[in-house]
Amino acid sequence: YMGNPHGIEISFFGLPAGTASGLAGFSMKTQLPVIPMYNFRRDDGKVYVRSLSPIYPETISDNFDENIRYNTQKYNDIIEEIVKKHPDQWM
Repeated sequence: YMGNPHGIEISFFGLPAGTASGLAGFSMKTQLPVIPMYNFRRDDGKVYVRSLSPIYPETISDNFDENIRYNTQKYNDIIEEIVKKHPDQWM
């Protein structure tokens, strides 16, 4: 569980989850996108690496913390989708 002062509580598979918020802060401060990447093993035993579309930081409010929360939730949503595609390989 990543709680204060380095994390925030957001949703992961519909449950509250302490999540590191530094990635969203870095992305927002630099205005650089996050490019999700992950690896997975196929039935043939080979490991593949996949990169997804860039996630650009969004500003939804004048409140920096709300923007951090919003963008961090976007990252967790992508992780959920990856886990759904390869549930047997999730730690």
